[in-house]
Amino acid sequence: MTGVNAFLDKVGTQDGSGYGYTGPQATPRMSAAGLFSREQTGWGPKQPALVKGLETMRKLPPAAAFKDMYYYYYATQTVRNLGGDAWKAWNEKMRNQLISTQDQGQNGDKRDQKGSWDPTGDAFGAQFGRLGMTSFCILTLEVYYRHVPLYPRDKQ
Repeated sequence: MTGVNAFLDKVGTQDGSGYGYTGPQATPRMSAAGLFSREQTGWGPKQPALVKGLETMRKLPPAAAFKDMYYYYYATQTVRNLGGDAWKAWNEKMRNQLISTQDQGQNGDKRDQKGSWDPTGDAFGAQFGRLGMTSFCILTLEVYYRHVPLYPRDKQ
């Protein structure tokens, strides 16, 4: 864990609310992954950098205009752990976006894709392909079924 924290310190911004890939040049995607990692290594819901990071994520909520399931996957887990009103608002938007973009099988030539998600336009769509995109979407939709909230609810 010492090495994990040292790495996060190296790639985090000075206040710890944002993260980069190899250095502190914060991006939404890496910040969501970094903040989720910090939660897993012991940061609590009142940690100032985590609170500030949440505010940054709230400025980039789930929306059709921003397609980045890598970001949404980690941001959803981070916000879920924090819970409260932020989670309720995030979850409603995320769930609605994913359900509305799921393939309904209307394309007669590709009826076998029913229930999957199209990777077109996503930041990592070309790398994920349809199978990878569908996996990320399903894992994001079931965050609250797969994980018990990290923090006790009476301490939020």
